[in-house]
Amino acid sequence: MKRFKRLSVVIIALMIFLPLINSCKKGENDPTLSFKSRDGRITEKWKLNKIEGTIVTSVTSLVQTTRTQNITYDGNTYTEASTTTGFPTETKTGTGTFEMNIEKNGLMSTVESYTPTVSSFLQTIKENNTWFWANNDKKKTTIVLNAGGENLFKSGTYTINRLAGKELILKLKYDYNNTIDNTINSGSRDFTYTFEKK
Repeated sequence: MKRFKRLSVVIIALMIFLPLINSCKKGENDPTLSFKSRDGRITEKWKLNKIEGTIVTSVTSLVQTTRTQNITYDGNTYTEASTTTGFPTETKTGTGTFEMNIEKNGLMSTVESYTPTVSSFLQTIKENNTWFWANNDKKKTTIVLNAGGENLFKSGTYTINRLAGKELILKLKYDYNNTIDNTINSGSRDFTYTFEKK
């Protein structure tokens, strides 16, 4: 009888606890269990340590011209390799850092320091602005960041792929297609930004 009671208590505890675990995991790669809310996890100082991105731009008038830009960043070195139809690949490089401080009161600040290899001129951009959750549901998986730089990370609306205690992964992905004066402009952007807690 005691054994049955213990088993019943365990089953009831699991029935209560398992839904709570699932509710913690809202981003695609979120940790299974977290003792902090999403507001508590996002409001930190973050440093960008990785970018993987592709930009495709296509212009069709009499002929079609397509430009593909493959972008990488390893926490220090930025590389952009661009290939346009009929032309050799061009490579743009630079070094820099990007940091953002997301605060609990909806404010945020960013600092980007960037030096293009071609000019060796240090560019520093500091911004103070706001942030907020873009989706109205309780999941809080889309965020608007209204501060950024010019080279490594810009203001925008991002999908949160992972929000853990020490790691934040943001995604930016969309396609577009429009026609102006018989010219078709189309393309896509697909970026993944990985931040670590500072």
